[in-house]
Amino acid sequence: AKDSYRQLQDTFYKYMVKNGFDLQRGVPKEETNRQHYSVEEYEKITNFKQTKEIAKTLNVKNNTVSQYETGSREPTFAVIEKIARKCGYAIYFVNNKNNDIFTLNDLKRKDI
Repeated sequence: AKDSYRQLQDTFYKYMVKNGFDLQRGVPKEETNRQHYSVEEYEKITNFKQTKEIAKTLNVKNNTVSQYETGSREPTFAVIEKIARKCGYAIYFVNNKNNDIFTLNDLKRKDI
C-alpha cells in the first residue's frame, strides 16, 4: 500500500513538472530519518486542542491562531486581551516615568 501510494505521488509529481509547474518533491522519510507521529501524538506536539479552543474563543480559524504563534500575522490588542483571559493571564502596563503599574481595569479605552 505504501509503495503504490509513493508511486502515485511520483507519477503526479512528474506529470506536474512535465506540464510546466515548478514543484519540489519531498525526500522519503527513510532518507531523512524523520520520525512518524500518529495523529494523537502530532496533535499533542502542536497543542492542537488548545489552538482549537482559542480559535473558537476568538471566533477565528485555527490557522489564524497558528499565524499569530509563528509571527506571520499580528493580533489586534483586543485579540491579545481575549487570548490572555482564555489562558489565565493578566495584562499590565508600566509607566516608564514613575514605574506605576496599571491593569486593563484601571484604564479606559480613551486613555490608551
